[in-house]
Amino acid sequence: MKQIYCTAALSALLLMACTKHNEDNDLNSVDYQFLQQVSRYNKAEIAMGELATTKSSNASVASLAQNMVVDYTGTQTELEGQASYLQVALLDSLNIGSRNTTNSLESFSGYQFDTAYLHSRVRAHQMMLAVYQKTFNEGNNASIKGFVHRHIDLVKDNYLRADSLVRRL
Repeated sequence: MKQIYCTAALSALLLMACTKHNEDNDLNSVDYQFLQQVSRYNKAEIAMGELATTKSSNASVASLAQNMVVDYTGTQTELEGQASYLQVALLDSLNIGSRNTTNSLESFSGYQFDTAYLHSRVRAHQMMLAVYQKTFNEGNNASIKGFVHRHIDLVKDNYLRADSLVRRL
């Protein structure tokens, strides 16, 4: 009986060692780029969503924009926690493309604003999904892959909502 217990305990210990959660994986360049790019995407979604909630002339567009602000604020908070845990400093600014899009959107109003906003969000979400997929395929860090799993459906859903609205306007 003692031998069975010792064998079972040793087997459990070996199994735990072999299946150790892999949060301590080194970051590769794909993981690092994911953190930076998604942080910038999140910040752009928040900034453009805030703009759209005030400038949109369409209630559905304004609602989508408000949902994006809420969704990506939560996602960004989690991403910042993840980056802090992994000791990665995130860039604090929007990329040039997002700044240019925001500047262009500010000059539009009404239907022109709504369609430009939606088209820009569809393109941004397509690019964001590509970043998520690349990280899933080529990333090294298990905690970042966990983040991808937790948030990719949100990105897909927001892409589909924006694309659907584009088709209805």
